[in-house]
Amino acid sequence: MKKFILASATLLALVGCESSTSSSDTALKCNVTRSANSVKIVESMMDGAYYYESTVTVKLGNDGYYYSEIVSKETVPDAGAAAENCAEEREEATHWLDGSYQVQCYGNTVETHEVSSDADLDKREEEFNYLCKISERAGEEGLEDYEDWD
Repeated sequence: MKKFILASATLLALVGCESSTSSSDTALKCNVTRSANSVKIVESMMDGAYYYESTVTVKLGNDGYYYSEIVSKETVPDAGAAAENCAEEREEATHWLDGSYQVQCYGNTVETHEVSSDADLDKREEEFNYLCKISERAGEEGLEDYEDWD
């Protein structure tokens, strides 16, 4: 969930900083979709200059237990912010000694691949819907105290 909130914080900072374009250009789009074995969130704004996508897919392991593969991708319009995001994600990956968290950085995009024993798609769908809710609300009401919204 931390990663999702951080992505949302980046998005909200961009909403707050963007003042020279029309509202249709900066309009936030957030969508959650669900299938039998996966749930996906896509957030974008500024005609796609900011883009966040995360897909959680539940799979059955060779040991008979279910697990999740989580692939997330975040693209930001600023190279400095992208480099900072990349450094933070690479630092996070150093703490996953089993290699179940991997990071790829290219251009202004950071992509993470994670394996988790948490295979609860209902919980992930709820988290993704919450992320859309706070992002949309921040776009409507501004940035102040967005972390306290329920």
